[in-house]
Amino acid sequence: MRTLKFVRNIIKELDQQTGLDGASLELKRNKTTRQLGCFTFSKITYRCNGEITYTPKSFTFSEVVLECDDDTIREIVKHEYAHYMSLVEYNDQCHHDWRFKKMCKQIGANANEPTFGNDSIKNSLIKKAKYVLTCKECGHVYTYSRSCQTLELAKAGSPLVSCNCGCHEFDFKQNH
Repeated sequence: MRTLKFVRNIIKELDQQTGLDGASLELKRNKTTRQLGCFTFSKITYRCNGEITYTPKSFTFSEVVLECDDDTIREIVKHEYAHYMSLVEYNDQCHHDWRFKKMCKQIGANANEPTFGNDSIKNSLIKKAKYVLTCKECGHVYTYSRSCQTLELAKAGSPLVSCNCGCHEFDFKQNH
């Protein structure tokens, strides 16, 4: 598993390229498996004139990301850094609009969100999950941190649970 120091070094490289100071922001990690990375900011609205000011606060990355290969980590960090760049440049929440895409292009980041279809991300998710269901038809992987009704129904072969491809048959694996 990579450390936040590795991530901070990537951010420092991006700072050198852009002239910004993202490395001074708080850097956090979490255990979520549904969100790979996040850039946060605070919003202040001034009552006298209604002006809105956004202040960059932090970058947060999932432990799933920190277990990926270096190229995947770098791509996810660059994606979040582009959110930071667009906030600094436009003083606005740019989401994934043309301004964000312009920032991505400037640093060579992919404007699309990194997907769970990426093999490095998928393998990291599988390693962290307690339960794994794999569709017998298309191979799509579903991960669970705890037992739930959907998992139990899928294990029992219930037609109430299906993959996006329409298949109702899954291989079940318990990691720990």
